Amino acid sequence: MMEIAVAVREKIGTGAAKKFRNRGEIPGVIYGKGKPTEHLLINAQEFGRLVMREGTGKLMQIKIQKGKKVEQDHVLIKDLQRHPVKGNILHVDFLRVAMDQPVTVKVPLHLASEERKTRDGAIIEVLLHELEVSCLPTNIPERVQIHTDDLSAGGKIHVKDLKLGEGVQAVTPPEELVVQAVMPAAAVTETVEQPEADAEPEAVAKEKEEEA
Repeated sequence: MMEIAVAVREKIGTGAAKKFRNRGEIPGVIYGKGKPTEHLLINAQEFGRLVMREGTGKLMQIKIQKGKKVEQDHVLIKDLQRHPVKGNILHVDFLRVAMDQPVTVKVPLHLASEERKTRDGAIIEVLLHELEVSCLPTNIPERVQIHTDDLSAGGKIHVKDLKLGEGVQAVTPPEELVVQAVMPAAAVTETVEQPEADAEPEAVAKEKEEEA
């Protein structure tokens, strides 16, 4: 299980948040389980590496430093705010979770095979990249595999067709399309119609008629 150490944040507001970010810390909050919301400070470099390596849908153990006391809780990353241009993390929301209560999270979808074509030459198009599921925190899957080995041209895989782990239920609608196999656009061959033999000019036809 991932672990992250944080500190309690006393100062709040836009000005304070900017100062924290300038010195390499990310402001955040933790809430849930009927406990009061607390304001936190997270080491930006450490947290950034963790998110890059592990993603955002996994169960985490958070350690909150409160003076000489350390409180621990199980959390999920509920929301990340990033800079629209630089992409760095500006703020993070942690949700406290009870280990015996189901949670709703988004997990990545992943093609089980690297082959992006079916045996009959159709191209495999992935239309859904994340799946929302409900399960106990300890059962959160790292990813959901999409198996396309039996797919052929025109074939489709919907959410209801995915194989999920024990105790994991899809929240995303069952009929939502995940993958489809589409034949490449056929080359358009221009066919030039050959004109029929030219009819005799009207004058010639008239002349022949008069000679008859």
